[in-house]
Amino acid sequence: MKNINIKTISDITCNNFFRDFNISDDIQINFNHGHIDQFIPEILNTSDKNDFILLHISPYAFNSYSPSKSFQNSVEQIIQSLKSFIKDHNGKVILNNIPFHTNSFSQDDIYEDFNLGYEINNLLVNFARDNQNDCILIDLAGLVTEVGLLNSLSIRNYSIMRLPYTNLVRKKIFEEYKFNLSNYFSPRKKAIFVDADNTLWDGVVGEEGVNGVKIDHEFPGSNYYQFQENLIKLKKSGIILCLVTKNNLSDIEEIFNERDMPLSINDFVEIKANWEPKSKNIEELLISLNIGASSVIFIDDNPFEIDQVKRSNNDLTCVQFNPNNFSNLNNELSKVPNLYAHNLTQEDRVKSESYAQEKERKKNMQKSTSIEDYLSSLDMEINIFYNNKEHIPRISQLTQKTNQFNLTTKRSSVSDIENFMQSGSVYSFSVKDRFGDMGIVGVVIINKENNIDTFLLSCRAFGRHIEKAMLSEALKHNNKYPIFSSYLASSKNKMTEQFYAENSFLEKTNGDDFKTYSMEKSVKYEENFYGEIIWS
Repeated sequence: MKNINIKTISDITCNNFFRDFNISDDIQINFNHGHIDQFIPEILNTSDKNDFILLHISPYAFNSYSPSKSFQNSVEQIIQSLKSFIKDHNGKVILNNIPFHTNSFSQDDIYEDFNLGYEINNLLVNFARDNQNDCILIDLAGLVTEVGLLNSLSIRNYSIMRLPYTNLVRKKIFEEYKFNLSNYFSPRKKAIFVDADNTLWDGVVGEEGVNGVKIDHEFPGSNYYQFQENLIKLKKSGIILCLVTKNNLSDIEEIFNERDMPLSINDFVEIKANWEPKSKNIEELLISLNIGASSVIFIDDNPFEIDQVKRSNNDLTCVQFNPNNFSNLNNELSKVPNLYAHNLTQEDRVKSESYAQEKERKKNMQKSTSIEDYLSSLDMEINIFYNNKEHIPRISQLTQKTNQFNLTTKRSSVSDIENFMQSGSVYSFSVKDRFGDMGIVGVVIINKENNIDTFLLSCRAFGRHIEKAMLSEALKHNNKYPIFSSYLASSKNKMTEQFYAENSFLEKTNGDDFKTYSMEKSVKYEENFYGEIIWS
């Protein structure tokens, strides 16, 4: 089990507010609480043993019950201390924006309070954005707005107990912290499979016709329009979209051609428009995309379809689209576990394009007379990076998401990767070919004990002999022997069981699900990578 140590620093009583905070069976959250109101001393006295500072600033901090210059000055000083903490301790910060409660008796008061509140929150937001790898920002102001200011804050409670939040909002705040930490440490979903009729638009296109269904800026079509806009946002954030509908493909193509909608037919990586059971179509999509069911969210309005899909594959996350309760749907979708992205990588932003490129590669492979001809035709290029700090978010993401070609399936946080770079060697591998740039798809981590801690390759890069080139180049660059490695079996990485044995490592121990290996001296590998290797 991995232990995460979090130090709380605040002007409120945190002892009872943050407790029983465990987010998974694999992670234990341990809190220790700093002295109330001692922001800067507590930040400066935080040791390396703390993985996170949880800095919580209430709207009543610094003896200021509304936005003020002194409040702003205090926040500026706190931010400077946090910068030092991140730099000196390689630490992470959780902080919040502030829901100010103002008492204005003139227009001038309103202008001044609004501007001060904006500037204070802008300081916090800009700091979090500038240190995105090291910060989690909690939208406390949004939660208070959702519940209502008068139902959320109590000066009396703050004065008596140093806890200003009512029971109504306190649970929401607690869950928001838990949600963000859970998403920080867990692999993100990869795809949404969505129905069409009564989900992307109101009505059945095959019965009511292209112009009969409702999808526009008038109710109820506006609900569906907004839902499509949210799917576009998810696509831009790296979630791939697939359409799974019981419809004629010609009807689907016609409505996307004729109607003005946020989504276009090209926004879907795959389309299954037929009369087969949706569970069958989903299984085919999982194989085609080479992703696991646990990485997918299925959205449909029909409870029968939801139930049938759930029964066939329990690993899928299913969300029922309920037009009669649409106001809650987008909120529910944003709270689906592991759909939220803490930090977007470049690979996330071009994910749909990458899958489209992969379809072209598959077409090209089918035309080739042999696998060698196919690989040669790709004009591949591997770029190798050593301890590249810009790649840390993506490397961490790959350790969280890669299951099949992953020798140990160790999950590493951003801070874990930073520590590996300080004491060991982290190699990241990007791949290009004539169809496009696949981005960072491979990782090799050699720790300070000269043990290969992590060896993984994204499923998108399978079948290209990349893994052997990765191993060969990492060993040549590391050039320290003996070097050690291990294979830890999981439910999905069986394909890698013999990888080290097949590449000249000697087996030392062989358990039911764990093997260890060593290589005593340098081995020259046969060159069999069909492309160019460049050290960047």
